[in-house]
This record gives sequence, C-alpha cells and structure tokens, in this order.
Amino acid sequence: MKILFIADVGPTGGANFSLLNLTEVLNRNPSNRVVVLTSGITSLNKKLELLGIENYAVGFQAFMIPGETGILRLIIKFIPRLLQYYISYRSAIQKVEQVINVDEFDIIHTNLNRCDLGAALARKYSKPHVWHIREFAEEDYKCVSLRKII
Repeated sequence: MKILFIADVGPTGGANFSLLNLTEVLNRNPSNRVVVLTSGITSLNKKLELLGIENYAVGFQAFMIPGETGILRLIIKFIPRLLQYYISYRSAIQKVEQVINVDEFDIIHTNLNRCDLGAALARKYSKPHVWHIREFAEEDYKCVSLRKII
C-alpha cells in the first residue's frame, strides 16, 4: 500500500509523535511506501530520515488559527494569516506535485484536523482521505477557520 501522510504544522507535540510511530510501523513492511509531507524542515524530518521514511517540506499552513479576544485583535491577526494561508496553499500544492506523483498513492492521511492540504489533494486526485481528528479546534481551542472546510 502507498500512503501519503500530511503532518501537523508544528514540529513537536502528540500528533507528530503519533505520526512518527505509525509511519515507522507501516514502513517496516517492504510492500508499503510511506511518504510524509511537512510544512517546513524540522526535527520531525530528521527523525523520519533516520527511520528511512521519505519526506518532503512543502510549506503548507493551517487553515484554522487561534481565536482572539476582541474583534480588533482578531481582525489584526486574521487578515495577515489569511493572506499567508492562501499564498502557501497554492504554493504547497505545486511543491507536492513537483516532488511526488500523487496518483501513485492509494490513500492520503492527514494527521491533524487544522490542515486541509490532504483534503485538497484527495479531492483533486480522487483519492480516499483519512482525516485524523485529534481535537475539536473550535470547541476545544476556540479556533477560527480561514476558509470553508473542503
């Protein structure tokens, strides 16, 4: 089986620790191909490389941001993050298509619900998509979405 994983934007935390364990186990089977996409080059990439797991930093951003108290603070943070998200969204898809052939994968697994790159790739390439929901961003952290969920 060929599995494309999308990691959490942040380099540390429980989601990426879980991803590391899951990919390590799947990668032990020589009939599996495991590839991980990260937002940037971090300690996670180094750990994946030590395990022999193919990985690429493609520069995506989360589509949910922490909510702010007060409308003015929200607007001041929302607009720059919105621009950053949309610029990185298009760029990340282009980078993915430069480094791998998405059509080769059987399934796409997004390891955290704040990132929608996996959903976009799954829709574009008609691939099954597992979206690992580890938390309820709005209910648990009062996050604000930068876009309608795909």
